[in-house]
Amino acid sequence: MRNKTDRRPDPSASDGTEPRFDRELRILLVLGAGAVILYILMAVGLFGLLGFESAQSLDVRFGYTGQTAGQVLTDLGDRGRIEYLVFHCLDYLFALALYPSLGILIRRQIRESRLPTPVSFLALLPLAAGLCDIIENLIIDLSLLGFPRISLAWLGAAGGFTLAKFLLLGLGLLALVVFGLYRYTRRTGDR
Repeated sequence: MRNKTDRRPDPSASDGTEPRFDRELRILLVLGAGAVILYILMAVGLFGLLGFESAQSLDVRFGYTGQTAGQVLTDLGDRGRIEYLVFHCLDYLFALALYPSLGILIRRQIRESRLPTPVSFLALLPLAAGLCDIIENLIIDLSLLGFPRISLAWLGAAGGFTLAKFLLLGLGLLALVVFGLYRYTRRTGDR
């Protein structure tokens, strides 16, 4: 039984005042698990229901040109283009799960490392990568829907967004590793 003068929140209270990091951790786990499941579904082409495989996707190519992208869309054929659109439905969900979870991880690493606040902008790197991914997908999807009337310039821009996505994602992952190593060396140095 708690003393009435005790001003600390009751840990058993279910009034929505739970610690922020617990909610954040649950969100991280749900988003992370969702990203893993969606990645598996995309990697195996919805367990063979789609003839389209992620290896055919423009999403995983570095620095493609508008002409290369136009040729890929032509080579897919009508069925392949429809399946690419279905694939992108999963990819949008994947982007909404993966990039925020990486941002949360970076933010937690920064907070737990007790690093200065100006470093916290690095948690936005994965979110910027996610924005590039979604813009890239939108351009490709509009091209798929408008095929054969496509803009090679827009498809070239999609290639630029793909490259930016990978660069920002790589920088975000690098930040995550650096902060993790920093925390590890601080912890082992304190012993």
